[in-house]
Amino acid sequence: MYEPPYELTKIDIAALRQADYLMIGTHGASNYSRQTKPDPVFRAGKRFPKSEKNPYEHDVQHSVPAPIRCKYNYKTPDSEYHCAEYLSLFPDQKCDTSSILATLRAGDAIAIEFYPDHGTHDDLREGGFHCDAVQLLVYRKGSLHATFMLASRVNRSRYRMCREYPKSIEYSLVT
Repeated sequence: MYEPPYELTKIDIAALRQADYLMIGTHGASNYSRQTKPDPVFRAGKRFPKSEKNPYEHDVQHSVPAPIRCKYNYKTPDSEYHCAEYLSLFPDQKCDTSSILATLRAGDAIAIEFYPDHGTHDDLREGGFHCDAVQLLVYRKGSLHATFMLASRVNRSRYRMCREYPKSIEYSLVT
């Protein structure tokens, strides 16, 4: 079922720009438990380290209810899937993801898409590796404005970004 992109508020923008990390995925992704419908998780987190002024170390998180999809050959599967990615942000160092987040405005709408085996080619597959990716889609004034690659990762099967997707789905490999 298609979910429209989520329109960002001023509070969402402030939280994303001040965040130290992003957690993106489905609730089942953290423990890979079986669920019939994955619940999206897109959280911006801020760390408050222990100090003399604040002896209680803690993190604060802000949830952004953006739709999170998993795509195979650019089509959404009907069955369940579990995808997750954790991104550390370094706004003062102008890291890639922080720079992407700096382009967002209140009123922009966003969606997240995971692509299992987005960059897997025959040599990787023969070695037991997979290249999964996650992208941020930004809609401005009702149309797609930009697509950003947030992360791509090459790992062996058990450490993948995308897990428990249907093996029967055929998808083209990028070579």
